[in-house]
Order: sequence, then structure tokens, then C-alpha cells
Amino acid sequence: VVADHRGRRARAAAEAVERTRVFRSALTAYIRTTRKRTERLLANLEGDVASDTDPEQLRLFGELLKFNLHDLPLRRDKVSLVNLFDPAAPVVEVPLQSSLSPRQNMERYFHRYKRLTAARQQAAERLAEARRRLDALNVAAVATQAATTLEELERVAADVGFRRAAEPSKRRPHRAEGPHRFRSAEGLDILVGRSAAENSELTFHLARGNDLWLLVEGYT
Repeated sequence: VVADHRGRRARAAAEAVERTRVFRSALTAYIRTTRKRTERLLANLEGDVASDTDPEQLRLFGELLKFNLHDLPLRRDKVSLVNLFDPAAPVVEVPLQSSLSPRQNMERYFHRYKRLTAARQQAAERLAEARRRLDALNVAAVATQAATTLEELERVAADVGFRRAAEPSKRRPHRAEGPHRFRSAEGLDILVGRSAAENSELTFHLARGNDLWLLVEGYT
């Protein structure tokens, strides 16, 4: 009995070690994949934030067009205007779309300014979140290798949003209803009733007059 108990404990310990190994492997793969995806996102967002287009320049062009709106010529692809917002009053060349009126060009610059400002703000927020995510993944990668138990790995997994696949159910398969059927070496059918209901089915529905009936007592 003692040896059997020790055997069960050894098997349980071995199974726990194997579950921990499998979970560690799956979590490590998830962290590696997620980290690569986050790094690509970071690179894209950094490019958006560092765009060559300066939104403040767009706003300045709009303001200069607004200030000189009634003096602007039509059908021009650019116009030179004095920047009255700069104490040095430099001349600024403002590109235009010749197919648009001066007012439409002004509104276009203001619209681009608002859109680019909003996009940069959103990109900056997403960039900060992606950096926090990457830091958390780096910490989780270290913690995954340092963990010694399944519970510790599950805490790391929860922190990074990883869910372990459900393990197959260990419940015994549902027993088929009705008497159990066997075939002897001589090819004879053997039917075994494992309950009162199955024995009743055998006796009153399946048995024939020349069948041999055996009763087993005390068998578990």
C-alpha cells in the first residue's frame, strides 16, 4: 500500500512537471510573438509621430491666407506672403492648389492642420501604450523562465493576457447503454449485464431458450 501510494505521488509530481514545462513553452512562444508584433507597431507609430509634415506650418499657411484672403490672386499654384506673426517679418512662400479658390485653399490648410494634429496626438498615446506593453512583455519573458510552479506561470500569463488551452477532460468516457458484448475464441457471443436493468433486458428481450445463463456474485 505504501509503495502504491508513493507511486501515485511520483506520477502526480511527474505530471505536474510536464504540465509546467508545456505551459512554459506555450507562454514563451506567445510572449515572443507578441513582442515582435509590438516592436513592429512601435516602429510604425514612431514614424507617424516623426512625420516630415509640421502641423504648425500648416496652421501658419492657413493664417497667412486668412489675413490676405481678399488680396490673393486666382488660379495660382503658390503665393509669397509676409509673415506678420514673426517679428523679423520674413516672406513665406505658400503652396496653393490652382483649382481651388483662395478661401478653399485656406480651409484646406486648417483642415489638414486639425487632422494631422489629432493623428499625431493619437499616435503619441498609442506609442506610449505600446512602449508600456513592450516593457511588460520583457518583464514577463524573464519571469516565465524564473517561474518554478504552474501557479507562478499562470500569474505571468494573466499579466500579459495569455490563456492556457483547456486540458482534455480526464472524466471516464460515458459507458454505452445496454449489456456489454464480447466474442469468445470459439466465436460465441457473450453478453454481460452490469445492472439490474441490463440483466432484465438480457433475460426478457435478448436471451433465447438454448442460451447459457451465469450469475456472478461479489464481483466489483
